Amino acid sequence: NYAINKQDLLDGAVDGIGSIANSPLNSLMMGYTEDIPFNEYDIEAAKAKLAEAGYPDGFSCKLMVNSNNAVSMKIAQILQNQLSKIGVNLTVDQLEKATWSDNLTNVNFECALGTLNWPDSNNMVTYLYHSQGTFNYDKAYSNPEMDALIEEASRILDADKRVELYKQIVELGHEDLPIICLLFPSEIVGANKNIDGI
Repeated sequence: NYAINKQDLLDGAVDGIGSIANSPLNSLMMGYTEDIPFNEYDIEAAKAKLAEAGYPDGFSCKLMVNSNNAVSMKIAQILQNQLSKIGVNLTVDQLEKATWSDNLTNVNFECALGTLNWPDSNNMVTYLYHSQGTFNYDKAYSNPEMDALIEEASRILDADKRVELYKQIVELGHEDLPIICLLFPSEIVGANKNIDGI
């Protein structure tokens, strides 16, 4: 997280049209919070974390990207440049969508860049953070506390309590960091000025 300048990603990939993500939940979703930092870019902190993990000189890895997605391709190129500054040699593996999707399903990748767009907070956090989540590939991330919070949020009917639970979920996700949420590009649409209610 420290090695990635999300503002540069937003500016370079989508011309600044959108917002930086601090969790999988955008500002229109239940549980959105601004209590989590949006951009923690700090090269020296990133280098210190690498050294602490046993990689003082960096390492090499491969990032799988859907080559049919122009925004993802731009993001991958910017990430490649940013991570090189801390000694991480990122190779961008450009795959057409069907192969990229098959590799995700079969967990045939080191790192993957993807896009998600669900309006429902429960689906989003379950798919990504639950130990049995659909997009928790190979069930690599497992935290019983996270599972319990997600399951409780899915059962509760009180909206205020659900909001607080989703905030706890994304805060825990930020601490554990199984995924790095980058940005929310805005969708640009055209409309006839004579049409009301848009």
